[in-house]
Parts: sequence; C-alpha cells; structure tokens
Amino acid sequence: MSKVLLVDDEEDICILLSQILAKEGFETTYVLNLEDARERLSTERYDSAFIDLNLPDGIGSQLIPLIKEKDSDTKVIVISAFDSGLAKASKEGADYLIKKPFSRSIVLSALNDLDLR
Repeated sequence: MSKVLLVDDEEDICILLSQILAKEGFETTYVLNLEDARERLSTERYDSAFIDLNLPDGIGSQLIPLIKEKDSDTKVIVISAFDSGLAKASKEGADYLIKKPFSRSIVLSALNDLDLR
C-alpha cells in the first residue's frame, strides 16, 4: 500500500484528500505545519506528498529538497491558490502542481500522471 503525507494547515483539506486517497487504496497521514512534516519525514518514508505552500510556520516548498534528498523517487504534489507560488514550486522540484480549489478528478489525474495508481 502506498503511503502519502499530506501537509496543509486547513484540516478539512487534509480530511478531504485523505478520503479521496483512501478510496484509491492509499494510506495517508496528515500534518498541519512544517515542523510536524519535518518530524514525520525524519522517521517515515512516503511514496508521495501533497504539500500546501502557505503554512503557518513557513512555505511548504521548503520541504521539497528534504523529501527528494531522503528518497528521490517520492513524488511531490504541491497545492496552492496562488499561481506565482506554483511556478516557484515547480522550479524547486515539485512533480505536479494543483491549483485550489481542486476536485477529486484533479487529484486522480495527478495520481495517474505520476504513475502512483
């Protein structure tokens, strides 16, 4: 079973993504800030990560190098309502970009495009 880390300060988004991904057979864990994400990443390996850019304690794209250094095969999907943040995350190594608001079909497209399903 593929493991997915969800990092978003909006718990409803984490719950929504968890439900979508669970129906597709993924095991999810979510955290609401950078500090907790770094802690999880130090002890767990994930096949993919969905990361919001605007977090209460920093910018989510700061996690991309940490994730890729630990396992270059881990796919990073960045979620943001801001186009400029998405463009920057792409340059920083994000594998897929999703603009908020998003739908279930967009999440499933990301999984398909990244060969995670």
